[in-house]
Amino acid sequence: MNARVNSYIVGQIRSGAISGSDLNVLEALYNSGGLDSIQSLEGFPPVVQQIIRDAFRDGVRWSFISLIPWAGLAVILSLFLSKIPDPDAQRTDHDEEMELAEQDETRKPSDDLEGDEHDSTAIQQQNR
Repeated sequence: MNARVNSYIVGQIRSGAISGSDLNVLEALYNSGGLDSIQSLEGFPPVVQQIIRDAFRDGVRWSFISLIPWAGLAVILSLFLSKIPDPDAQRTDHDEEMELAEQDETRKPSDDLEGDEHDSTAIQQQNR
């Protein structure tokens, strides 16, 4: 991104968009090592502030644009991923089946009949 910001500012200098006094401010900024923070930008003339903001806006835009091919490649490659079975999930399903089978085995056949008799008696009484 730094290269893109620098090339934008150099382009503005070559196009003549920066006056001589503003050029001196930019030169002092480059000689001091650059911006320390966004708040230090407020000490510059409005034209220089706008050029620096536009340079960073352009740099950020191109940073995101450069990531688009990588995102596209990631989407395409993710289509070829296979499903990895989860052994814990399968074991849990198997455990539940085993518990149901054990409950069925421990239930007495007479339990089913007793419930049915009571239900049929109640139905017969309602029909009367």
